[in-house]
Amino acid sequence: MAGVVVQLVGYGATAVACVQLVPQVTRTVTTRRTAGVSPMMWALLCAQGFGWIGYGVRASLVPPVLTNVVALTCAVVLFAVLKAEQAPGVGRALAVVALAAMVVVAVIVVFPNGVLGALAALLSASVTWPQAVAALRTPDLSGLSRSSWAVGIAASSMWALYGAANGSLPMVLASIEGMVLALVVLARIMAFERRVALVQPLESATRSA
Repeated sequence: MAGVVVQLVGYGATAVACVQLVPQVTRTVTTRRTAGVSPMMWALLCAQGFGWIGYGVRASLVPPVLTNVVALTCAVVLFAVLKAEQAPGVGRALAVVALAAMVVVAVIVVFPNGVLGALAALLSASVTWPQAVAALRTPDLSGLSRSSWAVGIAASSMWALYGAANGSLPMVLASIEGMVLALVVLARIMAFERRVALVQPLESATRSA
């Protein structure tokens, strides 16, 4: 019974995590607005995807594999838009993807799955930092989707539970850190949206005058 509950939590986390990236990708593809979006975060997301897919396949854990296949697909689509729009930092981010992918493949070939899990968790712990830093430094966050980050908080909490149930400390720690950083990004987006909501009526009144 306990095993069934754990699997349900895992598949629930998979479903939520798969939904998480869709609003951001949809927003970027439809509006072509990239302001505030960190290419480096999406580069690390690709690398994390490679790592967790390999880890999940070797450990026979389906949820991490499904989640990261979707995440990898979303990252590729978003990267294509960032490159087409010549967003700052795309070239450097692509170089990071290539290097990280080679490291992950080398770890898969040479080391046991525990090492691969630790590497995937390290990549997961690094994923949100570039976006959190960009959200704190960049005044224009119009390219970011609030929905993605709100869902991301829920996904991280569920992955923390799933990792705890499977005795995966790396997954737990990475998920908790991701949840905290997602809260930071979401707070910055909401502050930006409030600021825009206050400024726009003033600008309209000024133009009317």
